[in-house]
Amino acid sequence: MQIEIKEGHDSSSYFWIEPAKVKPCERIGEDEIEYRYAYRISIEEGDVECFLQYFFYKYFDTSLPYNINRHDGCMYVRDRFDKVAFEWNLESNFYTYVQTERMCSEIEWAADALENDFNNPYLEPIMKSYSIFYMTDRDDPDHIAGLTSPVTIKRNISCVVDFYRRFTGYIRNMMKENPDVELISIMGP
Repeated sequence: MQIEIKEGHDSSSYFWIEPAKVKPCERIGEDEIEYRYAYRISIEEGDVECFLQYFFYKYFDTSLPYNINRHDGCMYVRDRFDKVAFEWNLESNFYTYVQTERMCSEIEWAADALENDFNNPYLEPIMKSYSIFYMTDRDDPDHIAGLTSPVTIKRNISCVVDFYRRFTGYIRNMMKENPDVELISIMGP
C-alpha cells in the first residue's frame, strides 16, 4: 500500500499544497495570492486527517499576518469563536519557509521513530488519528477486520513512513525551486 501524493491539481476531496506569494495587505483574498501551480501537490482529505493534521495544526501560526488577514470576500477567516485558526475548507493556510522546514524536520523525525522506536511516547499524539483503513488495501486482512490497534498500526507502519518521507521531499523541493517565495499554502477541499 502506498499513500498517494498526486502531482498537480485534483479537485475532488483533496488538499492542495504549493508555494505562494502574497501581496502584503490588510485584506488577503484570492486576488492577492500568486500560487505556484507547477509545484502543487494534492493529498486526499482522509490522508491529511489521519497523517498530517497533527503537524498542520501544530505549526499553524495564528500570529502570522498572512493568516490574520485572510478574507473570503465577505469576512475575515475565523473559527466559530472569532479566532484565527487553521481553516479546513477552501481557504489558504500560510506557513513561512522557516515554519515549514521545522515541520518537515519533525515529520522526518517521526518517520524515523515510527520505523525504529515505535513505542516512543512522543509518537502517541501523532498516531492518535491513524486509521487502518487509510494504511491498507481493501483486501488486506487488517482492513477487512477493521481493527485499528497498536499491533495493526505497527504491522502496516511502513506505508506511513514512506508517505512522510515522500511528503517532506516534495515540500523541500518546492521551497528549493521557489527561492523568491516565502510561503507555503495549504488549502483543504
